[in-house]
Amino acid sequence: MKDSASFRLLGMQKRDLYMLNILELGVLGISAATFAVVIASVGAWAAITQWFNLRFSVPWANLAIGGGLLLALLLGIAIIYVRLVIGRGIMARVRAMI
Repeated sequence: MKDSASFRLLGMQKRDLYMLNILELGVLGISAATFAVVIASVGAWAAITQWFNLRFSVPWANLAIGGGLLLALLLGIAIIYVRLVIGRGIMARVRAMI
């Protein structure tokens, strides 16, 4: 919120601030999800092949569905966050912080 307020004070337009926050939340969410999927897949592969001596197969359909739902969820969170933080008088919040 402080970054958004600082950018707004420096003259950034609301539309650009929306895009910046949506991009930031999207990149953070997608990178965290990618890291989690890689770690979970390696762990599942190790457990299935080394511990249980079974054949491992990647559930591509489930990964695709999960990825699509993740993108939709991230977009929804970003839009809600931007509307709550930026859309409601950010300059009044800046004055209150000072």
